[in-house]
Amino acid sequence: MLKSSYLYEHWFNQKEDGSSFGNALTNMEQEFALMLHLNESAPIWQNYHADYKHWDSATRQYIVDTPANSGLPNNSVGQLLSDGNGGLWVGTNGGLAHLTANEQWFVYTQDNSDLLGSINSLLNDGSGGLWIGGEGLAHLSADRQWTVYTTDNSILPYNSVTKLLSDGAGGIWMDIPYEDSGIARLTANGEWAVFDTTNSGLPDNHVTALYSENPDSLWIGTDSGGLVNLTFPKPRLANLSGKRAVLLIHPEPIRGHNTHTIGEKISGSIYNSLVNRYYRNDEIYFLAYKPDIDINQDYHADKNAVDAPVTFLQKSQGATPRAITKADIRQAFSWAQNQGVLNQPLLVVIVGHGMNDGNILLNPATNETLSGAELGVMLNDYQQATQNQAIVILESAYSGALLPALQGQNRVIVSSTTTDQAVQYDPNLLGRDAFSTQYFHALRRGGNFHSAFYEAKRNYAQTPQLDDDGDGMFTSRDEQGRVTAQLCLNGCFTPEASQGVYRNGDTIRVTLPPLPVDKDQYVGIALPNGSVFVLSDFNAFSSLGASLPLWQGGDVMFEVPVSADLPRGSYPLFLLRVPHGVNPLENPELWELNVGSLVVE
Repeated sequence: MLKSSYLYEHWFNQKEDGSSFGNALTNMEQEFALMLHLNESAPIWQNYHADYKHWDSATRQYIVDTPANSGLPNNSVGQLLSDGNGGLWVGTNGGLAHLTANEQWFVYTQDNSDLLGSINSLLNDGSGGLWIGGEGLAHLSADRQWTVYTTDNSILPYNSVTKLLSDGAGGIWMDIPYEDSGIARLTANGEWAVFDTTNSGLPDNHVTALYSENPDSLWIGTDSGGLVNLTFPKPRLANLSGKRAVLLIHPEPIRGHNTHTIGEKISGSIYNSLVNRYYRNDEIYFLAYKPDIDINQDYHADKNAVDAPVTFLQKSQGATPRAITKADIRQAFSWAQNQGVLNQPLLVVIVGHGMNDGNILLNPATNETLSGAELGVMLNDYQQATQNQAIVILESAYSGALLPALQGQNRVIVSSTTTDQAVQYDPNLLGRDAFSTQYFHALRRGGNFHSAFYEAKRNYAQTPQLDDDGDGMFTSRDEQGRVTAQLCLNGCFTPEASQGVYRNGDTIRVTLPPLPVDKDQYVGIALPNGSVFVLSDFNAFSSLGASLPLWQGGDVMFEVPVSADLPRGSYPLFLLRVPHGVNPLENPELWELNVGSLVVE
């Protein structure tokens, strides 16, 4: 006997001995069964292209349900789903119907509800409501209130959803078949994420099946990439530095040998560095003249990267890409202001073509430019409204000329060139030799804004400028890095001593910052005489040798009392992070290294 909740989708089943037998529908000629829902205490419902019928166990016959003798809005039925309470949800070409356990019909169409066109999939929400996938995503709550998600109010790249699956934690997974756009997730607290080949381990964007084991794991069947299991741990660095925001601005350059490609590569490299330092997509406002920039250099456009003036989605729907305007930049600052008070400085990065006077070209066709004074006004308005610190990084020719116009309190200005220097990119390196590429590479590795500046400067043909104190000039005081030495990209992660200076009778206590879940860390300390010790656990010191011991301890690195025989001087504190499972000595290019210090007097 067939058990309840058995889903019958195949014409033939296989017996234990390997032989086949036809199912109950094989004698129904010219009828193609889409779905069969069975319940021992309720009617058996069958769904066909031609009609919709249920099995009446009392009369032992099929009864055809049509709009004429039921609440069905249409004869073409594509989806059936138990409501979990003895009733049934029915998706048709003409709308959605709900037949309750007491045989009461509720019908929803585009005329009397917020139903989105066709119905491709149905999923119970676990609270008496229903998720509906179709021309977007819709939710009908238990009290019959509608919530609709489309490209207008979510990060769905297209209004096309054909598969729905619970994530086991109150949220849902969905596929996005249009243009093979991968999958999306909406969590129980309303957070959206889109996963495709550009930002995850998904091998193919054409998804054919979804199965979830637990809230942090998903099995995905793909058209040509096989079966893959994606795991999604908790945010990698949720609370390292609190709230942050970035404005990344890339106007169109003039035509030249690889100039467009070089600008895209530099912008993409910066974006990647931000992501590697745990900035989320919604914390980066990317203003670019080209909607379909390839951020991760996999030869595919990154559909969710560019935020304005024309997005990838808008372009795919017929919008024409255009040059950036001053109004667009003001809108970007408005977005930044709406982020409120930040825990890290607002980062403003401009990758563009600098004119002889330092102004930044916005539109080669009209010669519209952005002057330092105009950018300065935008910065002033933003900082007056938020009191947030700001760091401005200019990757353009003659950008040093803008430093005086951009001076201001609580502000750091970095330019890739002096007032009279053009950029000298090697066209064959495609931006890898750009100052900002090198600067953000050093920042990604854990350097602060001061040390990373001088690391990048050593490898750069031009003379970049650093205004550390916002006075509009590059002076010897800036070389001291009084401000920038205290700032890292998305927060510094140095070991932290309980006090800066220790004396006899004190106890040195050093703690470690939170560790991202996808990283391993290694810790060490250098004595004033240069000897280096590494630690694998609390107070477990050993001399540095041919290998590094993985840190296995908790938040406290060590506690040591200060006595008369403890060497006096400065003690550098090292914290090295690499991706989980990576040998740090064999992969120095993956290092993220921060160095702190303490002093014993």
